Amino acid sequence: MTPRATSRSIRLGFATRSVDSVIGNLWVLTCAISLVLLGSSPCWAQRKADAVLEFIPAPASARMAGDAKLHTVVAARRDGGAKLFSATARGLQVSEDAGRSWERLPVAGREARIFALETHPTVPGKLYVGSSDGLWMSTDSGRSWDPLPYPGSVPLALAAAPSEPNTLYLSTARQGIHKSKNGGRSWEEINGGLPVSHSGNRPEQVDQVWIDPDNANKVLASAERLGVFRTTNGQVWDEFNRGLPYPLSRPVSSAKFARDPSGTSDNLYLAMLQPIHSHLVRTRLFVLDEQEAWRPLRARIPENFSVKSLIIDTVRQKLQLWGDQKVLEAPLPR
Repeated sequence: MTPRATSRSIRLGFATRSVDSVIGNLWVLTCAISLVLLGSSPCWAQRKADAVLEFIPAPASARMAGDAKLHTVVAARRDGGAKLFSATARGLQVSEDAGRSWERLPVAGREARIFALETHPTVPGKLYVGSSDGLWMSTDSGRSWDPLPYPGSVPLALAAAPSEPNTLYLSTARQGIHKSKNGGRSWEEINGGLPVSHSGNRPEQVDQVWIDPDNANKVLASAERLGVFRTTNGQVWDEFNRGLPYPLSRPVSSAKFARDPSGTSDNLYLAMLQPIHSHLVRTRLFVLDEQEAWRPLRARIPENFSVKSLIIDTVRQKLQLWGDQKVLEAPLPR
């Protein structure tokens, strides 16, 4: 990958290389002096932030039991641990060894296609799934299930608020986003500000929902072609694409979100697929900066790797990209 030109680069015809060399040496000297005088240097932090993330195969396996196609992966506990759940085209699956192996976990005796999947923020063993035949809840890690009311359209994504565990957000195939304040017993439509689909008088389909851990009214939602939308009051949505290459020329996959819960960085990451041409897509990574813009991260990721889930392994301090065939990981940026 060709290194990026920094803001210090000066191009004056044939003198470019010599000027860059002098400025580069002065930059190193300034960093060294500040390190001696202050005991630390912001220069190293800048270079570290600009480092390329090298994604390599992870110990985890994206090969589901029965070769089921993966939709998404979530951790059983928000603070880490080896237990994972996955939503697949052939039902729910569970791993007790951080994704190295998987077993089927029937929902209400069936292995129907699972789209939405979420674990409860504070109650171990409590999880929600949205399938082609409805919305379900388990309080015993999937051994038994109870149906929940839902708007009637297929549930596509579900998120539970860490700061208010009874507050849920549900996106559906044809009826937009709904909100519950009582653990899913009733739902309120909250589609104000979302774009209207060209295929009918209904909201654009949203496939991913993420809730700020500290504020149940601050939520992000992503649509395949149009990108990210945000609500700060739990009701009305605004476009939130600053720094992102949306809208896309064609729909590929909704952006995925993950926040570092370890407290060491508090970064919010976004992974998306960007079509380059008809036969090539690239996975791109971004982090939300202090100006609420998405800043691109430099990363080496194989071309045509289709990211399905973005996971943070808090125990091993890894950023994981889950795809159809494999899992890639890199150290968390610091």
